[in-house]
Amino acid sequence: MKVAITGATGFVGSRLVERLQEEGHQPLIITRNSAKATAQFPNIETIAYTPTESGDWQNAIAGCDGVVNLAGAPIAEERWTPARKEDILNSRQLGTQKIVR
Repeated sequence: MKVAITGATGFVGSRLVERLQEEGHQPLIITRNSAKATAQFPNIETIAYTPTESGDWQNAIAGCDGVVNLAGAPIAEERWTPARKEDILNSRQLGTQKIVR
């Protein structure tokens, strides 16, 4: 099964990529930072994207059997002020909306 993963270089995402490989699946990393993803997972297909913009990554996702969206603003980097909470929420909502369209 081919599975697209956003947020694949994060804590949860990186473990998911490893597990999918162990189980014989084909992960496809959709990432904002291709250099980091390629260094972390040199043998896995990686496609660059901007979560709030349309692009070639959408065609790549269309060819997958599943999508796991783990991307979004980091939650542990600073205090959760009202503005920070809004940034975290928006980063996940807007990115998810772009993926499903």
